[in-house]
Amino acid sequence: MLNREQVKELTGWTDATLKRMMTMGKVDEYRDGFSPAELYRVSARAREALEQLMQFTDEGEWWVKFWCWLVLEAAGLIEVEKPVHPATGLEYGREEWAVRLTSLGLEVARELDDLIEYHGLREEVKRKR
Repeated sequence: MLNREQVKELTGWTDATLKRMMTMGKVDEYRDGFSPAELYRVSARAREALEQLMQFTDEGEWWVKFWCWLVLEAAGLIEVEKPVHPATGLEYGREEWAVRLTSLGLEVARELDDLIEYHGLREEVKRKR
């Protein structure tokens, strides 16, 4: 489950928009937070970022659009290690960065993978468009 700040990072919504979406019944805040599946259903930006989250492989390969790195990192779903050159103090380029799922990121990816694969979440979203 995700907290309000994570929801705003993933969706790009303001506090007012989040409240409006809750009032309209599009998303619900449960005792332990917001469901990633609900965000996947109602927000194109969140859906794209969460789809990218699920591209992480067990071997650590990462084929993700760079803007998604920033969104997923801000939401606490991934960690990006940006090495610094010891002599100059400058960060190395993106090709040297190491990206890892956080425990929350892994939990969210597994939950969405299950919903997409076994419960047809992706098809449900396509039908609603």
